Amino acid sequence: MTIDSAIDAYLTFLAAERGLSAATIRAYRADLADFAASRGTSRDWARGPEAAQRYLAARTRRGRRFDPGLAPTSLRRRAAAIKGFYRFAFGEGLIGTDVAAHLDLPRMPRLLPETLSQGEVERLLAAPADDAVLDRALLELLYAAGLRISEACSLDLEDLSLDGAFVRVIGKGDRERLVPIGEVA
Repeated sequence: MTIDSAIDAYLTFLAAERGLSAATIRAYRADLADFAASRGTSRDWARGPEAAQRYLAARTRRGRRFDPGLAPTSLRRRAAAIKGFYRFAFGEGLIGTDVAAHLDLPRMPRLLPETLSQGEVERLLAAPADDAVLDRALLELLYAAGLRISEACSLDLEDLSLDGAFVRVIGKGDRERLVPIGEVA
């Protein structure tokens, strides 16, 4: 089997079986296409970990002239895409060696998200006009429940329980959680 057909099978698996979002599938497709297009990969991808290790090492060249390499977050996503691809290929019997066991994901420092100051939150919540009730309710919900914008936009009326003062949210990876909402929201 060629690497391109193995990648297509893996992406189909991610969409159908794991339920990953279309954006994640697009990102993995781009990452794996870049890996497949790298020198020697189409010939060596199924033989062992060398092709993947060579590719990832080449992408870490940060600070070299004319080859800035990838940012650490991009490199980690590429490594995760490649490792998942190899885990799938080994599990499906497409390759005889567990290449994923030989690949390490680069460590990332834990960065805390930037938070808004109390004044910024107050200005944000006061921004909608008095007659823009829906806008104000959405901002209050985002703030009070700590929702991502994509989570809030995908809510339906049946996800809301006014009696229980909570909302059912489907987050990343189709994970469901019940989030309490404040009285103002």
